[in-house]
Amino acid sequence: MRNKYAVRLDNVTKIYRMGRGSVKALDSVSLSFLTGDFVSIMGPSGSGKSTLLNIIGCLDIPTSGEVYIAGENVSKLGEKERTKIRRDKIGFVFQHFNLIPTLTALENIAFPMLLRGEHRYEERSRELLRAVGLDEELGEHKPAELSGGEQQRVAIARALANDPEIILADEPTGNLDTKTSMEIMELLAALNRRGKTVVVVTHDPLVAEFTKRTLRMLDGRILTDITDITDRITAAR
Repeated sequence: MRNKYAVRLDNVTKIYRMGRGSVKALDSVSLSFLTGDFVSIMGPSGSGKSTLLNIIGCLDIPTSGEVYIAGENVSKLGEKERTKIRRDKIGFVFQHFNLIPTLTALENIAFPMLLRGEHRYEERSRELLRAVGLDEELGEHKPAELSGGEQQRVAIARALANDPEIILADEPTGNLDTKTSMEIMELLAALNRRGKTVVVVTHDPLVAEFTKRTLRMLDGRILTDITDITDRITAAR
């Protein structure tokens, strides 16, 4: 049985030490995303959005507080255990795509499966390429030979390689034109309709309109989270 909460943070604070001083990137953040949620996180630069996504994605650990992914407390795990959580439960989509330039599109998609030791990675890579709307011919192209929209579709396919429960997208449309941005958001919305929990960091209100609810951040704190509160409390019981 899937945990009702895909993500839960309890009183999470993150402090970065910088020389003789420090920066509090997250300040006592508590929140939860139900399994199947589609959430956008908005706020000005420096508000803590990316730090929050890194904490959720097990790329960083909190200074204090607890983080639960699919019911498991990951804030106290070692690096090896957090790596396994990232590999198996979380798919990442980045603004700058982060594709490996020397690999073809299909090889980029296959890479997470190879790290996991999957044997049918070639067939699955082709399935995912088609699933994000790309022709198999493009699978033989390297990232520099693809448009920005095509690269982002490859990045989404790679994020799905190990069939994660959670998709984290950090400014996934930031380098794309409006038409392509809307196509990428339609793709993420379709993944959400298939049961994936999708969390998107964005500056773009048009992107946020695709999501079911929006969190707003400032100075490391959540300002508002009031959409459908009654329904969410009922669903969590």
